[in-house]
Amino acid sequence: MIIEGAIAVKAALQNKKREIFKVYIDKDKKTKDFNYIRKLIRQNGVEVFECERSYLETILTGKSHGGIGADVSERREDEFDDSDIFFLDGIEDPFNLGYCLRTLYAMGVKNVLLNKRDYSQMEGQLLKSSAGAYDMINIALCQEPLKMITSLKEKGYYLYGLYRGAQAKDIFDVRFADKALFILGGEKRGICWIFAMITSIFPMDRISATPSTPAQPWMSSLLCSGVREDDHFQRQQDRQAVKQAAPEEVPPGQLPAF
Repeated sequence: MIIEGAIAVKAALQNKKREIFKVYIDKDKKTKDFNYIRKLIRQNGVEVFECERSYLETILTGKSHGGIGADVSERREDEFDDSDIFFLDGIEDPFNLGYCLRTLYAMGVKNVLLNKRDYSQMEGQLLKSSAGAYDMINIALCQEPLKMITSLKEKGYYLYGLYRGAQAKDIFDVRFADKALFILGGEKRGICWIFAMITSIFPMDRISATPSTPAQPWMSSLLCSGVREDDHFQRQQDRQAVKQAAPEEVPPGQLPAF
């Protein structure tokens, strides 16, 4: 597949989530950013073709490639660590999904679950709309939600569903578990029916930034991810403060819960 633009190519080179077969560069582009990309190409031992801009126009389909593109493989899936996980359920438009990934990555999230499907035809758009975060964040695909959630519950994760309605708790009143799985649905249909069934088996808090708003039952995906991750970012800051605190400020065995 062909990806286009300096951000997409640089993200692929830096994060090694996919094979890079060949990079095509406008030979007249000598900017600082392009010279840095050339350095990454050399470090990764990737084949490069410095060519005329007119040749690039014949192999790159977009109008905003900026003079660079690359022939790459599909992105591989990742293994997760023990930090928070976000499940983006039903958010499949490449621009909306890219914006969510960019927001989550900027706020320090490491792990994102997506529904199992073929993303190969939209990976170029995802790299652009996410500002490269699609190749920076850990991503795994989920085909069996019940099996996946059962496994995560056994590992100590607590479930939270991002929801707007009468049953929702104000996000700023919730003390989140250390290991949390957040399920975020699309703006119109929300979380799919399978998760409604799962919540009858496992406990799940429904949380919202605006629980009293009687409008659409599901919040904007981007707003939800941004508000929730503001809390995630604050918890990371709090943990760092604990580590740096003097012994008399944080007595042994009395670390605060986050």
